[in-house]
Amino acid sequence: MDKVAQNEASRLLELFKMRAMTSQGKFGKDHDVGSGAMVWQYLHGRRPLSLETGIRFARGLKVDLDAFSPRLAMLRDQLIGTSGHGQVPDEYARIPSVKLNVEQGQESYTAQPIGQEPVFIAFRHDWLRSRSLDANALVATECPDDGMQSTLARGDLVVVDTAATTLADGAVFAVGYEGKFLVRRLFRDDGVWWLTCDNATSKRFMRKRYAGKHCFVIGKVVHRQSEII
Repeated sequence: MDKVAQNEASRLLELFKMRAMTSQGKFGKDHDVGSGAMVWQYLHGRRPLSLETGIRFARGLKVDLDAFSPRLAMLRDQLIGTSGHGQVPDEYARIPSVKLNVEQGQESYTAQPIGQEPVFIAFRHDWLRSRSLDANALVATECPDDGMQSTLARGDLVVVDTAATTLADGAVFAVGYEGKFLVRRLFRDDGVWWLTCDNATSKRFMRKRYAGKHCFVIGKVVHRQSEII
């Protein structure tokens, strides 16, 4: 565990002891953080905090995100919300930041706002036009796992163009695969499309065949925000 994560977990654990007034299991259920075991992992630094999870802890403990994670507070402040984050200048477009959900057996997805109020990431209109991107087709979401390390880390914010669903060799896409939302690089090999991972250090992330019955493209990843240098 790195020093930043260790400090976050220590501060979060201290706040939890002071303010939670309930068990880890009940807190996890009441605030949609996960099981008691999952809450324990967050509190002891066994599992890194994503922005979404950090917001849920902050809301449940009735503290600002900055109280235990300046890192996530800075990421949150890069997102421009409908209240509390100021007005967006006219030259900027607002892209919603959401959580993408895929259901088993369904070739569709749903998008839920991160936090109780909608939040947005802003891009200049001229920047979008120069890349032929339509703001109405873009969503921002967190990378769901470590499969794309070191290109993308879990929790990195990626912008997905939902209008770009045509498969492209070597490009990175948000996909639904067997009921899960994934971010993967697509390659064509001997006439077959494959979902591949940039993470070559773990056998968990083997390439998977792209098959229409249980796999579909949500959109192409066109931008990322990362704190990993």
